[in-house]
Amino acid sequence: MNLVSMLKLFCLLSTMKNALRSCFIYYSADNEAEARIQRGALTLASAEVKFQIDTETHDPLDIGMYQIREANQMVEEFMLAANVSVAEKEFPECSLLR
Repeated sequence: MNLVSMLKLFCLLSTMKNALRSCFIYYSADNEAEARIQRGALTLASAEVKFQIDTETHDPLDIGMYQIREANQMVEEFMLAANVSVAEKEFPECSLLR
């Protein structure tokens, strides 16, 4: 096997590894969300508005809805999990976890 073939194989394996890692993270976040909701968590899903502002006059040019992507939801789930973990470890007697 020549060097070019080895590099191509390495790149392919690296890409597959990253894809598998991404899938694992996605499904972990999804499972966390389901478990949190089953425990009675409050879900606040309100639409967010975004504005396009003129850089010179600071006047609004356009208004639209902020689109929440899967990546945003994944980060949110792991932030919530981190908060719960700290609350359970640091304040076990007084933390209210819902």
